[in-house]
Amino acid sequence: MKNIILKNIALTALICALFIPIVAFSDSVESDIKSYLDGKNPQSLSDYPPVFTSVYGDHAPLIKESTQVTVIHYFNETDKGNYEDIATLTGQAVTAAIAEARSDGNENDLTQYITDAVCGSFQGSLRSAYKEVGSETKVVEGGLKAALNAGVQPNSAATAVVRGIDACLQKRLDYAVAPAIGATVGEILGATGVSYRYIAPYQAYLPPVFGAGETQYFSDRPGFDTEVCISNCI
Repeated sequence: MKNIILKNIALTALICALFIPIVAFSDSVESDIKSYLDGKNPQSLSDYPPVFTSVYGDHAPLIKESTQVTVIHYFNETDKGNYEDIATLTGQAVTAAIAEARSDGNENDLTQYITDAVCGSFQGSLRSAYKEVGSETKVVEGGLKAALNAGVQPNSAATAVVRGIDACLQKRLDYAVAPAIGATVGEILGATGVSYRYIAPYQAYLPPVFGAGETQYFSDRPGFDTEVCISNCI
């Protein structure tokens, strides 16, 4: 019994030892980014794409964390921030993330970088008191358009972007978020002739009316393949 207790104590100590440097490193990244942003004019940050390029150059692959800090900084400081700024900032973040992913001559981490940039922008928007549905619509819009403009294949771009929303969920979002994602992606990709079907993760968008039960689907807009799974999705 004593040996088991000692082993448990040793394991706990090891976990703590591994965790503490991660927390400290994360704090250091946030401090560095805030120092870099200090003195930048927040009114013109949405017109200053090199901000994300510089941040990612120093702190990749912490794309999600550095994006969130940058977006929060902008909305905390600016007097006239709005939902369109979310799309602009996300687009710039995704553009810079794609460039960073390609800087080593391959695209092995391209999808993950896009996903992290979108997630960071979404979290930053929510923590800046912007509503969920409005935030995710603009994040998806800005991120997807930027990925397409950078030459990412439509299906891959859409998958990476919507995963950015799904991957950073910290709670169940408003039911309206799911069809809004499908509608936004479907409308943008519809112009390229690509049909994309968004399946929401089962733990995220369960509407209170349905609860648990058979899988049910919601088709948001006729003419677009935006069928969204909203219950018990696998």
